[in-house]
Amino acid sequence: MSFCNCPSSTKQLTQVTDLVTDSPISNSFAFYRYPNFDSNLFYTLDGQKQTYSIGEILTLTSIVAKAPAFTGPVDVVIGQNDLIFCQADCLTPVEQSAQVVPALFPAASAGSQHYSVPGVGHAVNSHYNATLAFKQMISFLKTNNF
Repeated sequence: MSFCNCPSSTKQLTQVTDLVTDSPISNSFAFYRYPNFDSNLFYTLDGQKQTYSIGEILTLTSIVAKAPAFTGPVDVVIGQNDLIFCQADCLTPVEQSAQVVPALFPAASAGSQHYSVPGVGHAVNSHYNATLAFKQMISFLKTNNF
């Protein structure tokens, strides 16, 4: 077992393949868009971070695959400054959220929507503008009679 820079509740990694963000700085860089989040909440969440595995990273492409038979509505909500999926600029060269439905869900219904939450990184729910994402999601559900 390897020791890690983990929250006090997780003193050791359980598998050789377990990973964790190295520090609050690396966690902030990968998942957040400064200064658009509460620093107290950030440190609380960083103290509760969980491990992930190499397998999750290596199989990421298997979850990002076409679903040509899906005909329902799709809602794509991303942080405008998502480093992981858009290198921190989801509006360049085109709005990335608008590209998802035609690329991955070509038969999706007309009720499909997309939204890039302004000033937000990968951890959408942990930013001040999370309420904008929630409003958009609720609107999508209502529009599509869910």
